[in-house]
Amino acid sequence: SVVSAAIDAFPPLAVTDLRVSAVRLAQGQADIAWTAPSDDFSGVARYFFFTSTINVFGANTSSAAIAALPPGSTVTLTVSVTADRALFFAVKSQDNAGNLSAISNTAVFDPIPPSITSINLADGSTLSRPRIVTVQAADNVAVRDVVFSIDGVIIGADSTFPFSFLWNTPNYPDGVHTLSVVAHDTVGNASVSGSITALLNYSPPTSPVITSPANGFAVNVATIAVLGTAEPGTNVDVLVNGTAAGTVFVPIG
Repeated sequence: SVVSAAIDAFPPLAVTDLRVSAVRLAQGQADIAWTAPSDDFSGVARYFFFTSTINVFGANTSSAAIAALPPGSTVTLTVSVTADRALFFAVKSQDNAGNLSAISNTAVFDPIPPSITSINLADGSTLSRPRIVTVQAADNVAVRDVVFSIDGVIIGADSTFPFSFLWNTPNYPDGVHTLSVVAHDTVGNASVSGSITALLNYSPPTSPVITSPANGFAVNVATIAVLGTAEPGTNVDVLVNGTAAGTVFVPIG
């Protein structure tokens, strides 16, 4: 007699669209969903659903086995959540031959907004020059960006620590202006700073100082380097015998 056997040595496709599809925080529930993947031969038998509190899925990560649905179906699993803890989720598929897929993308349930711990501009400050405003912000998962507003109008955002922007104060009239800051985490939670008021009061900059060449210095070349110091955030006009020779911006910081 002849016996035919088929060997399935290939794993199912990995889940790539794992997501938090709904949150019912008052009921302590969240729905995690994904599209059922396909398998090359023996068919997907089950999913292993992993839950972690630290975005690491290892041997000690809690897991549950879930019966598979037909490929292309939407699989939805309801999990328990709380308002004071972030959870990370991942899925692996297993086919009827026992092959395991690669781990899915990570879905995150994060109910905790970021915190704004400090801003390097005190309320009531008086400014007479452009100012780099720096914000210290932190999150239990990650800060996505910090958005800066002046007088209620967004003027910039920064997604790189330390979070900062250059307040180009010459674009604003003298008087009191209000700065506010909003920090967002990677799932969209937001934390809003209190408003900080600053008085813009311009005055002439201090006089620049030429440090080289020295007064009375004689040269026998056509061009020389002129060095000196000046107030940060100002433009220095260089004149030779009363004629403009160039303008140099003195950077801030």
